[in-house]
Amino acid sequence: MFAKDPGLKALANIKSSQRRKLGNDVAETYRVAEPLKPVLAPSSVKSATYKSPLGHSGTIFTDEESIPIYFKTKDSVLMPTVYTLWRVPGVLPVVLTNSYVIKKIEGGANLMLPGTIPPFDPRCVAGSVVGIASYEEPLVIMAVGTCQLNLTEHTSVQGKSGIAVNVLHYYGDHLSHVSKKNIRPPTNEDLEQVVESLNSVESDESQLVEGTESLALDAQVDNETSEEVPESDATVDDNSKKVEEDNELSNNKPEEVGTLSTTDIDYLFKRAFLMTLYQEEVKPPVSATTFVSNFLLKNLPYVPSSLEHVVVMKKTSWKKSAKFFKEMEKAKYLKLKGKDDNLTIIEVVKRSTNEEVRNFVPHKIKKPGNKTQNTSTPAASGSAPVQSKSTKGNSKLNIIILHKPNSKSRPFFDNLQEDFNHYYSPKDLTTLMNAYIAKNKLVNPKNKKMIILNDFLNDLINGGNPNSRALSRDKIVPAFLKYFTQCYKILPGNVSLDTINLADEPPIKGTVPKIQIVSEYKLGRKIITRTSNFEKFGVVTPDALAQYLRVKCSGSTTIGTCKENPKLAEVTVQGPHIKIVTEFFMDKGISASYIESTDKTKSNKKR
Repeated sequence: MFAKDPGLKALANIKSSQRRKLGNDVAETYRVAEPLKPVLAPSSVKSATYKSPLGHSGTIFTDEESIPIYFKTKDSVLMPTVYTLWRVPGVLPVVLTNSYVIKKIEGGANLMLPGTIPPFDPRCVAGSVVGIASYEEPLVIMAVGTCQLNLTEHTSVQGKSGIAVNVLHYYGDHLSHVSKKNIRPPTNEDLEQVVESLNSVESDESQLVEGTESLALDAQVDNETSEEVPESDATVDDNSKKVEEDNELSNNKPEEVGTLSTTDIDYLFKRAFLMTLYQEEVKPPVSATTFVSNFLLKNLPYVPSSLEHVVVMKKTSWKKSAKFFKEMEKAKYLKLKGKDDNLTIIEVVKRSTNEEVRNFVPHKIKKPGNKTQNTSTPAASGSAPVQSKSTKGNSKLNIIILHKPNSKSRPFFDNLQEDFNHYYSPKDLTTLMNAYIAKNKLVNPKNKKMIILNDFLNDLINGGNPNSRALSRDKIVPAFLKYFTQCYKILPGNVSLDTINLADEPPIKGTVPKIQIVSEYKLGRKIITRTSNFEKFGVVTPDALAQYLRVKCSGSTTIGTCKENPKLAEVTVQGPHIKIVTEFFMDKGISASYIESTDKTKSNKKR
């Protein structure tokens, strides 16, 4: 069912009421015990529709980290993924088989009746949704499908035929690729502990949070140590009453920040502005947006973390940075050039010439996590802060181009006794081609830069033309690459390709994507900046990027589908912020060659 990319549209959070309904529907469909209902839907659920090239369409539900938890087509019931079944074992009846058959299923095969192991669960009747697991690890479900036969009628499967289970989803299919994390199956021992916890939940609902969300699924994520989720974020609402209590707590939050009035926020921004002038770090000309992000926000006075979310420009009496700077110009602190929101600061007062700036007493500011830098703005929840310039490049992503041979190139590898099913880098193929040329004595003795193609290479490269067998050595490999499938692998800077098993974590077919950043006019003179095609790099989610830009650019952000490609998510922020977005991704380790920006507010300007 998910043998090919399902063409998933952009994910969006669902309402709390929809999340509770999701858990109730699953519990009702699969007769899950009442105390376990809250476990069936995580505290944050996203959904998106898809339309597969295989002809089916439907909806996919994921958790906060985009790990798929449920899926359904237009004509089917809601079905759990293997990740949900690892989180909550026992939701589905299980059909047992052996590890050899599991590998065949992960290759796209259905489960045949002779491959099953009786006895069967009484719920394994025709049309029912079941899980498939190895008898060696019966709790670790590796595939989900629907029964095609009434398995309860079979006490022996020897000598019988037929499809027992039509497999709809298996571990490692394209549904699994929705998540950017590499999740490994838990062990049977891990899930035995989860089952014990769930059994205790059925007898005591108060233990629900303690017994479920710390599941082995989270323990199996490869980068668990670098992306720890706070305990408070990992808890699950134990019932609808708990949700109401949480809402009451969130409703109390504005009362806590109510002590910070508009006048107070104005005062904080004015002090941040004066401190910037006092430090004399600004070197005009500088754009207004750069001034805000690099100086003003960094110098805001320290406030408790519970108040940080209200200390933003839109909460001031000016609402927009342009109005703020125009008032500062009237007070003769600076001089501006430009119109509307496209302002440039061309001059600022010197500390020696302005008494208020000279007598300014610096205040305490929030220190960033990195002691070597004091200019970054704390990132919003869910995104890592931008690295300092002193560390830039240390975490540069390792983007590797690989090539997988197709059938026409098999004789080449057979001749060299090399692995045909391997992934090769261009450098590897150049080395192999030189070995092939030497082994088959194809070098032109009169000119060693020229190669005399044998019948195999001549058929591939020249289409069998007998009159053009001579070819320059440096042109052979590029021509030979036409018979390979290009792939790429994106790894953290500290991870080498040698440490990765490409059979378990295959590269992505195609060329390396380029992040698209576009600034353009909207509704007349209003400028927005759109960012898309960044998710495959795995450095930030759309939600985290939107939260970061909302703070960094002091403007509202939205998440939607990309206009050019509806399969991609797109983050939009108000204002011309190409430079800020570009620097964000470069600080995340992405080379500028994979970032393409277009400024449509200026004629024919493309970088």
